[in-house]
Amino acid sequence: MDKREMFITCKCPKCGKELRIKPNTVSVFCLNCGTWSRVAPGKRDNDSKNVKK
Repeated sequence: MDKREMFITCKCPKCGKELRIKPNTVSVFCLNCGTWSRVAPGKRDNDSKNVKK
């Protein structure tokens, strides 16, 4: 199994910083702006495809 698949990236809705989260994560804490964000399952998958590697 590819280790890159263990984490996906999403953007913080408040500050736009990229966050690395596990695929089954429901909420994520952004260290940049100090806020918790809920990650919607459908949106999360779309965001991970749009991130440039």
